[in-house]
Amino acid sequence: MKINATICLFILSLSALAQQDLDAEVFHSDFEQQAFSNADPLQIMLAADPLVDSNKYNQYLTDFRTHLDKLGRKVANIHPRMVLERVFYYSHRKKLSWYRNDVLFSDLFESGKYDCLTGTAFYAAILDQLSIPYNIYEFNYHVFLMAYLDGEKVLIEPTDAINGFITDEKEIARQIEKFKAEDGMTLNIDAVNNIISLEDLAGLQYYNMGIDLYNQGKFDKAFTNIQKANFLYPSKRIKEMHRIFRSQAVLVTSN
Repeated sequence: MKINATICLFILSLSALAQQDLDAEVFHSDFEQQAFSNADPLQIMLAADPLVDSNKYNQYLTDFRTHLDKLGRKVANIHPRMVLERVFYYSHRKKLSWYRNDVLFSDLFESGKYDCLTGTAFYAAILDQLSIPYNIYEFNYHVFLMAYLDGEKVLIEPTDAINGFITDEKEIARQIEKFKAEDGMTLNIDAVNNIISLEDLAGLQYYNMGIDLYNQGKFDKAFTNIQKANFLYPSKRIKEMHRIFRSQAVLVTSN
């Protein structure tokens, strides 16, 4: 199977972005603002890191192309059913080195550190290049991929390097029910069970960043991140956090 390792990897459609605007003040850099202007969710995910500029971005893009080239040789002339399995294990072994909570997409390229969100984004980018259809599943505390090939579905769990490639339908159903049950254990929080896009995933990264900053008492920075999250993915819980963070930011400013 041929992989298209061109720059179009990071040029995706963000139709929602054309419908509204963000104030320039919410962006921490010109590069981040340009990423939003480009309507490119993966570039946006990388630009969320204040240390990433256009040079860093091009470095990451080159790194990704190199990985795709190597992967292309690994999956050439093999049965389509084996392509996904090779993609999962080879990519995990070569790029996803250390599981850590609350990391950014840029950390995956810098040090191999990843979490469920950034690992999912990485696999989604690869599957886009392979033209393999997939869905991203969102729960309160977890995301993962479901890929579809030759009439079969495969659950790709980025956080499990050993058993994260699941083809058995009963086990897939069991995994989904497990995440639903975990969400149901949290009082006063609505359970989340959505199929989302890469655009939404970029919003969730800003949502996580906003929550972390809010817990540190950095309310102004938390609000700017939740504004960007709400812009990318105005889900029910992000809208609610946007309301709370805005109220807190106003209160701090008034004092």
